[in-house]
Amino acid sequence: MKLTTRRIWRLASCEIQFKNHGADSMEREKINLRTEFVKIAAAEVGNMEMTPNRSPRILQYRDATALGRNGLADSSWFWCSAYVCWVVREYLTKYSPELLTHRMKSARANDWETWKFPGVRIMNLSESRARAGDIITFEFDGDPTAEHVGIVAEDQDKSTSNILTIEGNTKPGSMARDGGGRTDGVYEMSRAPRLVRKLVRFINPNV
Repeated sequence: MKLTTRRIWRLASCEIQFKNHGADSMEREKINLRTEFVKIAAAEVGNMEMTPNRSPRILQYRDATALGRNGLADSSWFWCSAYVCWVVREYLTKYSPELLTHRMKSARANDWETWKFPGVRIMNLSESRARAGDIITFEFDGDPTAEHVGIVAEDQDKSTSNILTIEGNTKPGSMARDGGGRTDGVYEMSRAPRLVRKLVRFINPNV
């Protein structure tokens, strides 16, 4: 499933803020980079597991992490972070290849909250409403560690509004990290603000 034209036009306009990273930076400033990032994420919606935590596409997400094709057994890893790592890698390859060395390679959702990306801003939802293109972490059982990660698909209307996201390793109707069974995949989700741990803003981080 793709983002509708209405949703794409509702995404916030954004200009890149990275300084002195190549001669073509002024041209890239003309592109709505938040929209481009979300479009990469949205193009994956509908990709599903063929067996638990595995499909040819999910293995490609895994390749975007330090796990590669080795790492954990299929039954003992969760691929939400691998999906976000893949989207970030694809985005940076196209728009900021000079920053690829700073990309996240962890398959742990919690590690996004300490990402050392140039200019990244990591904040609580109380500091800012969710913006399209934010990476967003969740916790579902009350412990102090993020259990899941996704990408914000469009700007949050109000601080109390649910947040439209695109996430891997989940399914519609799931209020937990993953839905269980073979129906898990990449889906658009609507998440309550109370489930959010952190926003990770790396595109135009000061807005």
